[in-house]
Amino acid sequence: MHEIATKNSDRRLVEAIVVMSHGLGLVVVAEGVETAEQDALLRELQCDLVQGNFYSSPIEAEDIFELLSDGATRQLLQVQAAR
Repeated sequence: MHEIATKNSDRRLVEAIVVMSHGLGLVVVAEGVETAEQDALLRELQCDLVQGNFYSSPIEAEDIFELLSDGATRQLLQVQAAR
């Protein structure tokens, strides 16, 4: 996934996976999204969901409650809704 935005063969592989998965009625989740370019490309390829450091770095389990009560959750949900 690292070179999806710069390497054509990586892009084509991801594109094929998304098309094949959608053909099977599956929801496609991309992991490891680190840049705006990767996010934009996955949106263009109609990937259903994404996760990675572009949205949030890993957090401790006990910190999830603070995140869920924080305005950051609303921001993340707005970003996801815009997709």
